[in-house]
Amino acid sequence: MCPRFEDLWAKAADDGASCPVGVSATPPASDHETDDLMNAWFQERAQRIEGSLLLQQARRLIVSLMADGDLGPADRRRALRLVRAIRELEKNTG
Repeated sequence: MCPRFEDLWAKAADDGASCPVGVSATPPASDHETDDLMNAWFQERAQRIEGSLLLQQARRLIVSLMADGDLGPADRRRALRLVRAIRELEKNTG
């Protein structure tokens, strides 16, 4: 369970959480609008982090299945394509 929290910690600051905040020229939003905006941001951020963690776990599982040698040639090719696609996603979003 500890690696999952470490992964969360590693991903936390690169998705807008560290964006500088400045003075806005627009009038301040009402408390209700601010709460809605913060809730939407929180949900999107949580989904992004969770999705990233699930992709990492899926990649590890696929690689371990391939290492066991129980896959046929067609399944091995599909697994390799999936692993490459997941790595590309991780590279582009991480």
